[in-house]
Amino acid sequence: MKENLSGGKVELPNSFASEIDTTKHGFIEASAGTGKTFTIVFLVIKILRELFFSEGETDKPLENRTGIESFLVLTFTEKAASELRSRIRQGIEQWIQTLEQEHRRMNPTDSEAFAAIEREREYFQLQRRKLDQAFISTIHGFCQRILSEYPLETGYPQISSLVPENTPAEEVLFLNMREEWAPLFKKEQAKSLVSTLRNRFDRGGLKGQGTTWEQNLLRLAVLKAAGRASLEIFPKEVNQELQKAITDQLTECKKRFSEFRTKQDRIYSLIDKSLKGKLEKNTVEFQDLLTRFEDLLETENFAEFEGIRTKFDEKKRTVQKIDLYGIDSFFLNEEIFPDAKNLNEYPEYQKSFRVLAQTYFSILNPSSYSIARMAETVQIEAGALKNRLNQITFNDMIHNLAGSLSSNVLLQTLRSRFRFGIIDEFQDTDSDQYSIFRKIFLENPQTDELRNLFLIGDPKQSIYGFRGADIGTYLSAKSEFETVFKEKAVVYKPLSINYRSLPGLIYSCNSLFSETNSDWFPIAESGFTHRISFTEVNPARSGSSKSRLFSDQSDRGSLNAYKLSFSNNQDILKKEMASFIAKEILHLLSEKSKLRIHKESSDKKSNGSKPTFRDFTVLIRESSDASPLEAAFSEAGIPYHYYKKTGLFASEEAFRFRSILASIGEQGSPDSFRKLILSDLFDVSVKDLDGYSEYSFDSKEKRLIESWRSLAKRRDFAKLFKSLLTETKLPSPHPKLPKEAWERRNSNYRQLSSILLEQASSQNLDFEGVLRYLDQKCSGGSEADETFFESEFEEEAVRIMTIHASKGLEFPFVFLMGGFSKYGKKNNFYTEYKRQDLLKDGTLKSVRVLDLDLNNADAHLAREKNEDKRLYYVAVTRAMYKFYFPLLSEKANRPLDLFYDAFQNMKVGANTDANFAEIEKQEEGDNYFVKRWGSPESLLSKKESIKEKNVEVADQHLPFGARDVYSWPKNVENRKTIMESYSSLSKSIVLHQIEVPQFESEETRIQPSEQISLTQDDATEEELTLDLPSSNKMGNLLHKILERIDFRSFRDYASPQELPEKIRSEVRNSLRVNRYGDGPQELESYTDTALKFLWNTLRSPLPNLHAIPSLAFLEQGDRLHETDFTLRFDNENSAGFDFLNGTIDLLFYADGRYWLLDWKSNRLENRPAVALAKTRQDPYDENSLKNVVQEEYQLQLDLYSMVLDQWLQFRFGKAYDPNLLGGMYYVFLRGTDPTRIGRGFFLEPLTREKIEKSRENIRLALSLKKRMILERE
Repeated sequence: MKENLSGGKVELPNSFASEIDTTKHGFIEASAGTGKTFTIVFLVIKILRELFFSEGETDKPLENRTGIESFLVLTFTEKAASELRSRIRQGIEQWIQTLEQEHRRMNPTDSEAFAAIEREREYFQLQRRKLDQAFISTIHGFCQRILSEYPLETGYPQISSLVPENTPAEEVLFLNMREEWAPLFKKEQAKSLVSTLRNRFDRGGLKGQGTTWEQNLLRLAVLKAAGRASLEIFPKEVNQELQKAITDQLTECKKRFSEFRTKQDRIYSLIDKSLKGKLEKNTVEFQDLLTRFEDLLETENFAEFEGIRTKFDEKKRTVQKIDLYGIDSFFLNEEIFPDAKNLNEYPEYQKSFRVLAQTYFSILNPSSYSIARMAETVQIEAGALKNRLNQITFNDMIHNLAGSLSSNVLLQTLRSRFRFGIIDEFQDTDSDQYSIFRKIFLENPQTDELRNLFLIGDPKQSIYGFRGADIGTYLSAKSEFETVFKEKAVVYKPLSINYRSLPGLIYSCNSLFSETNSDWFPIAESGFTHRISFTEVNPARSGSSKSRLFSDQSDRGSLNAYKLSFSNNQDILKKEMASFIAKEILHLLSEKSKLRIHKESSDKKSNGSKPTFRDFTVLIRESSDASPLEAAFSEAGIPYHYYKKTGLFASEEAFRFRSILASIGEQGSPDSFRKLILSDLFDVSVKDLDGYSEYSFDSKEKRLIESWRSLAKRRDFAKLFKSLLTETKLPSPHPKLPKEAWERRNSNYRQLSSILLEQASSQNLDFEGVLRYLDQKCSGGSEADETFFESEFEEEAVRIMTIHASKGLEFPFVFLMGGFSKYGKKNNFYTEYKRQDLLKDGTLKSVRVLDLDLNNADAHLAREKNEDKRLYYVAVTRAMYKFYFPLLSEKANRPLDLFYDAFQNMKVGANTDANFAEIEKQEEGDNYFVKRWGSPESLLSKKESIKEKNVEVADQHLPFGARDVYSWPKNVENRKTIMESYSSLSKSIVLHQIEVPQFESEETRIQPSEQISLTQDDATEEELTLDLPSSNKMGNLLHKILERIDFRSFRDYASPQELPEKIRSEVRNSLRVNRYGDGPQELESYTDTALKFLWNTLRSPLPNLHAIPSLAFLEQGDRLHETDFTLRFDNENSAGFDFLNGTIDLLFYADGRYWLLDWKSNRLENRPAVALAKTRQDPYDENSLKNVVQEEYQLQLDLYSMVLDQWLQFRFGKAYDPNLLGGMYYVFLRGTDPTRIGRGFFLEPLTREKIEKSRENIRLALSLKKRMILERE
């Protein structure tokens, strides 16, 4: 293909991806932060260009040429797949824009070149339109779709129901316990059987996956179902040594029993005849049971063993806290003969009795062979059960598709369909998944047509082994690329430019992971010759890195070790580390540290932004590490959020949404109508249900439900979800729901809608398909997608999350909390190790072994340590600016020993380009001693700039002569105005002094420096501090309180001083968490002032409203807070649309009309706009506020009037009654006063004429902004 890319065509700039040979298979290693996603995007565009030029000499129409639909792009999670699709779309769009620029620069007289550029542009425009046809998905999504599209070839019934992996195995296990074990045992005996299993197999060593014997056994069965032939459970046969041990124990037991009978005979002469007769009978029975044991040794019959043992347990007793396993019910004890303790012979009898009991129990331990066979039986029978019930799991999908590819028909179909495969996160696959890619792309096809596979991953980040990911598959595949497929495959050198972190942190990590400093790397996996090595990475060129440090006087390095005090108690160490982390966060946030970093929202010309709590993340190894952190953060007043790994689809909202959609789909069912009426959509109580008729044509509920069913049938899911989230009570606040919970609930509903829309589009799903997808996700059968709650992820709080959950993410400041437990302390259920088998065809097969006999403990420990090496590599590489880790005082056989060895060696031969520090608490006080090595980041940044001038380096993040698709230049989007916020529109117009028609005269126009953003209050944090500070931070805080607080609580109190402590406490805590008030007295003063603002605002009469005395009397169901909107504008002179988005503070219904309200917390005294008012005595009276709104918020007012119009159209139709139009209130919180009607309030009544005028104003503003952008270019 390369020969086709010549002569007058626009060439792609040089980068790693440009060196990839697309005529061969490729194996690419991408370390953390090295631009893996960009490489994939660039590779897709490169292949598309080569496809275009290779078919350029044909007369084939563009729409018939090979394109994006021939790609198979797979990644690990659905979220990652969605982001990858978006990034590929952006890459294609930017290349189209590059071609358009070249087209404009070309000389039209060069007709051939001019036509070639235009032809290529048309081809890529077609690819952009066809992108939804491209197979960009997860491996499970791919398998599910292929199985459903080719049911005859795969034998996959389309009506199969997807179930979680555990469900069939659980049913089989408990069915066996009921139907097979129950006939063997009485109720008490069955309990005894379970007791034995608990004693032997309740271990809790499965990384938190379960601690009971049932969970552990099911875990084995599920792992076997997933691994099939690539996983073995040992022992595979009866352990001869175990059998001999039981025989020896039985012989010993018979000997002990003989000795015991001698002692018992002495007792018989001292007791009455009836008791003596009973004991003699029991003795004979015990003798018989010992004889039966001898008969059962050959059969290893676990159930029969237990049947015998339970005979002893029927009257189980515990004597002097020593469990005698039921034998005491056969022989003499103090309960049946209380005077036994008075007999001189009894203590010696009792001692002999206990020796017998302990010897006896060793015979009855269920063998690991029995439990291994039981797990395999459950796995086999679970498969049969799924076949009977027409069920399938995600693992079954992979196995079924892998097996189906033995069919030449299906295999040839897929080979014809997919010419290029790109597998992301390949280190997280397994042998079955690889076999699918191998058959489609690697094995010899019957045609010479180009078909290539690109495997992209990082073995250093393989941390999902407990979910079935197999690092052995990665290593085996790499070996195959170097041997079996070496003639048509290339194993590339790893990507080596880090775009995530500061130079000092990158160089420090190079030293930390250096093979000369510690045994961290290379990682040797058992059974494989390939080792996992660490390749040093270099910083990106300045300007293309995501991290930029403007100032730092914190006296800390980029890599920081906190030296712990000497202790063997992990709880003490955890508490000490948690305390340090809390104090260090406050230190870095203090003005003393003068820490300023680059943020996406930062002005390019600014000196950076101050970090906030949201910029800090603590990574934990296990859930127990979170408790001391939560205690330390609470004590320090630090807001935090602990990201538990339940996921979005395990939330209550997901199950409610599933129920709602299912009811919508049950057309014609009276039950479904009642379910919907009683749901959160309408919030009707059961007692009022009779008032709602499904057959009433006048029922608005009935009309709405029917409209949903119609939208579902037409697959118009966007309108369906929008209606559910705007025209019902689903997003409405609930009086019993805290504000944070309500916000999270609404965010979850929005996120669910977004994901379902993405799936419906990418998978071409109908309504039933959407329901199936949601049902599958809610049932827990996904590929372990880590779908976080978006509202939680955006909270202004420190994040606490597991290292596993952090993979794929990045954070400015990262602390490690974990690794304190010593090796060998875990009570493992099995040992795990790898074996590599050589097959007859010469290929190597990786086999995962789970050994219940706990053999190969050294190999298991080595595997565990290798896992830790990869896990902590992931933790360290999440950081952009600073990383902190606990440093042990000495090696202690803990995972943290990794850091200990590496850090000691770093200090000896410190890299001058590194920037790291050791922090140690001083013996007295709360101060720390800090020792630093290397160069400050500011010097390193200058150093990198010098390097750039001397070295020509192709920047992987500068595609097409521009920047990476991670951070698109603003002029790209603005050319088309794909999505615009009203605040950015306003700012843009203000900065360029573009006029928007307003109610103003020429002489009163405000200069750019005096203008205000539409969404922010004007004052900065350093401004006046009279009353409450006037700042963005305080404004946001007051907004949040008004969203959360119950207005009705203010009805019954005559003054703010009388408000209940619950409200006062809520406001006080909000101020404290946001660090207002240097002490209790100042905090109380701020609380008083804030409550006064709230009380005045909610108790002041609203102008022109008569139905309610004030906002405090507004019912919960009549108001919506924080309502998101998106407005679409048709372009007048070109195709396409412009979009404006934003958020309304409050939408409410009163006096039979709908009103919008916007809170303003800024101070108006001495404002330029206020100075224009005729009366200057009161900045909050009607004339002053009118002037403020017209001068500073007119564009917002125009926009909001259109929002209300659109909302009414959507709810009541385009011809809605104009009398429903209320108006727009601006409420200036600092000026409201219940004794002065109208003070602090400005109302702009709305009419359709005003709305049309507003529409023209906004359209003009958009047009002027576009003109401004073009002039800049």
